[in-house]
Amino acid sequence: MKGDIMKKINKLLVAIIIAISQPGTCATAPGSGCGDGTVAEDERLVNAPNRDSLSGFASGALATAQGNGILDLPALPATSELWALESFGPDDLQRWRHLFVHTPYFSFAYIVDLSRCASLKCIEKCAFADCLVLKEIRFPACLEQIGEGAFVRCERLKGIDLRHCEHLKCIEKFAFAQCRGLEEISLPACLEQIGDFAFAYCNRLSCDQLNGIIDLSHCERLKDIGGGAFSNCLSLEEIILPACLEQIGECAFACCNRLKGIDLSRCERLKDIEKCAFACCPVLEEIRLPACLEQIRGSAFYCCPNLKRIDLSHYGHLKAIGGWAFGRCRGLEEIRLPACLEQIRDSTFKHCPNLKGIDLSHCASLQCIEDEEEK
Repeated sequence: MKGDIMKKINKLLVAIIIAISQPGTCATAPGSGCGDGTVAEDERLVNAPNRDSLSGFASGALATAQGNGILDLPALPATSELWALESFGPDDLQRWRHLFVHTPYFSFAYIVDLSRCASLKCIEKCAFADCLVLKEIRFPACLEQIGEGAFVRCERLKGIDLRHCEHLKCIEKFAFAQCRGLEEISLPACLEQIGDFAFAYCNRLSCDQLNGIIDLSHCERLKDIGGGAFSNCLSLEEIILPACLEQIGECAFACCNRLKGIDLSRCERLKDIEKCAFACCPVLEEIRLPACLEQIRGSAFYCCPNLKRIDLSHYGHLKAIGGWAFGRCRGLEEIRLPACLEQIRDSTFKHCPNLKGIDLSHCASLQCIEDEEEK
């Protein structure tokens, strides 16, 4: 049974590795990577121009690079027609690679500065995927969207500062997944959605590197944190969520090995804790849920062995607790349930060897305690 539950929990988590590793998904063409993994000691800077064509700048850029190793494209004199760059995608990046394929400078460039791209609204799907030496990306204030897998597997990317992006509404799925060197993120107050697996497998990630905290309380429009969004963030110790949050997706914070506490009490619109949302968090000690909570879905807190006491008695809207929701919480000693509870589904508290007792006598609305064999 444990194997079946673990398969269910890991199904979405494993999907990220398969999805973003498929050739043609976010992988770049053979030989077109952003470097060979060797980085020069001094910084190599690439500035993206406020243009949609770089063909007229090759000779000047190379001359500049020969002098100091810096490719400063916006500073070069215009020798071709100019257009306002409104999106940046893999085709644009391929164009850069083609221009500088005969020089070592682009291979060693590990800062990309887009901050002067005054019309850039979208960084498209997989635009910088697998740029193995990319260390820093500087974003323009006008940015509205970061596309699917835009920076997936940029393993040397250390920090993301989006605070000044006052129009950024969506960070799409896989956007920064598997950025294993990513340590800090700063998100804008205007952000509305964090997509599925957006920051999954970012092993060092936190907003406060000293304390291992991600604080999203200032994101006053954030409604949706997608499935697996912060799964396997192994350095994350605490997450602070905004009051406006309406949905936390499946496996959103699963397998966060250092996550100690969750406070959702301010999230007045959050009605469901989705499947496996906080599953396999081995040091999770405390959970505070919103007063409006209606349902805790299957395996939501599965295999959280450090949970000892859970008091749900004052949650006046909680109607159902899903199968295996607290299964294998081996440290669980006490659970208090609300009078309004209607359903306890199969194996909800299975393999909780230290659970001393549970009082259901006051649960006047309880209609069903499901048996595993009934499924």
